[in-house]
Amino acid sequence: MTTMEIDCTRLTHSTGDLGLLTLQRGQSLNALTYSMIKTLNHQLAQWQVDDSIKAVVIQSADPKAFCAGGDIRRLYQEKLAGNPDVFDFFTHEYTLNYRIARYPKPYIALLNGITMGGGVGISLHGCRVVATENLRFAMPETQIGFFPDIGSSYLLARCPGALGSYLALTGIQLNQADCVYAGLIQYSLAADDLPALLDTLQSTKGEQLDQVLSEANQPTASSVIEQHQSIIDQCFHQPTVTAIFEQLEIAARTHEWAAQTLAMLHTKSPTSLVVALTQLQLANTQTLAQCLTTDYRLAHRFLTDHDFFEGVRALLIDKCKQPQWQPSQLNKVDHRTIEQYFAPLSQELELSDDNLAFI
Repeated sequence: MTTMEIDCTRLTHSTGDLGLLTLQRGQSLNALTYSMIKTLNHQLAQWQVDDSIKAVVIQSADPKAFCAGGDIRRLYQEKLAGNPDVFDFFTHEYTLNYRIARYPKPYIALLNGITMGGGVGISLHGCRVVATENLRFAMPETQIGFFPDIGSSYLLARCPGALGSYLALTGIQLNQADCVYAGLIQYSLAADDLPALLDTLQSTKGEQLDQVLSEANQPTASSVIEQHQSIIDQCFHQPTVTAIFEQLEIAARTHEWAAQTLAMLHTKSPTSLVVALTQLQLANTQTLAQCLTTDYRLAHRFLTDHDFFEGVRALLIDKCKQPQWQPSQLNKVDHRTIEQYFAPLSQELELSDDNLAFI
């Protein structure tokens, strides 16, 4: 099921066939469209029941980016045009995230370059993630008045200490070494060695794939984010965003990192910050399916509220970089409104192994 956006190829070998998914929308940094998500869902469903497919590999044809996220600009335009199917994007995307996490065959993501937002959802849930020195990981949604979705709360809540809350609120970028430290990726490899790894995977029996990945794993540089773990815990292991700001203000008196972090947070949507922290706190005790169900509720609420459209307009459409958040002050965020963001929908997202075959 090859399209102009994704090449779906079967690499045939006597040891078993390899299903190869290559993202090739490089001019848009492989930003995920609705059609790309449906293609991935359909192809994975087919390969899952194909006994000749031993594993699936997903990669990018563009060295600049694996996938920069969902096609937010197109989503924004569809919603403004009144397209009633706009929420189907999230139904299929979050189902795809869950499918990848539950995939019964090895699902191997080769990350080279920018990997953000929706790109995280089609890679890190696969549990066999190979990243190069070019990796730039982030969940930057609070910058556009949205929230860290695609089940990222499940991943971030399991990072060391309060690192997940820091990443969710700030949207800061991590490199290869940082992601190894954070427990977000399993294997590191030089970008120049990716073609050789793919050749080896093709000629390897299914039960030996993990051994090949382990043997290919290379040491990384030291993690910069690890050096900040103590102050991250001090400032972000707090029950509210207000308390986080207060701790950062105290730390900023003697620590430039805290001052820079505080200044960065002041540019984000206050509503997004409160939602993201609440989301991470819930994710500590939720399954991935529960996290994705929460994401679905939040996506509906954000797409019927102000800040998402204002953030996209200011940062991606008009590019004035001066979003007018509503409310603009953290202390004006109505916590009853935040509670409503998390409330059940009349039509919830239903995720189970049984209904995956029908998407």
